[in-house]
Amino acid sequence: MTYLDLVNAVLRRLREEPVTSVVETDYAQLIGSFVNDAIRMVALEHQWSVFYTVISVNTVTGASELAIPDTNTNSSVYYVKNASTDKQLQQSGFTELDDLLTRTVVDHGEPIKYDVLNVNANGELVLRLWPIPDAVYTLKVSALVEAGELVNDTDITSLPSNLIILAATAKALEERGEDTGANPNTLWNQYERQLGFEIAKDVERKYGNYDLIFDV
Repeated sequence: MTYLDLVNAVLRRLREEPVTSVVETDYAQLIGSFVNDAIRMVALEHQWSVFYTVISVNTVTGASELAIPDTNTNSSVYYVKNASTDKQLQQSGFTELDDLLTRTVVDHGEPIKYDVLNVNANGELVLRLWPIPDAVYTLKVSALVEAGELVNDTDITSLPSNLIILAATAKALEERGEDTGANPNTLWNQYERQLGFEIAKDVERKYGNYDLIFDV
């Protein structure tokens, strides 16, 4: 569902008029903030299969660090493969890579080890590679990239919309502190039941396609 769809779904449950934009009214913007809070909460409940992706990125000759596009601070790297040579890279610890890359003479060649160093100014994960690439290699990175905040009306989340709507509505009812025909505790109980169902369904989907996720 789009950001606007989610906001309007919550507004209807609160007996409010729908809007044509999430910034149309102050209250719609408040509901929008509850929707984003709910998305973040749902995202943290489980490693959802919709977050798994394979990202292709080219190394830079002579550069040991490589930013992975379309990742963020909530991303995790699971597997790195050199598509140019069809070889898997070995994940190493920070101390080992730090030692290898700070020696007086640093090796250059086809990368065979990596670690996740940090994030750059754009919020993207940065890999360190050893040996330092002596040419351009295409890496395929299997990663989990969690959902970011929705901003525009047409922004979409692939997380279960029913969970987001239940959580956002419950948050809105708690903020109102008044009777609108629904008890936030009832909604939270519904959320917990639906959450268990959605996680079970996603686990079946994810592990039924486990080889596809990691076949990079």
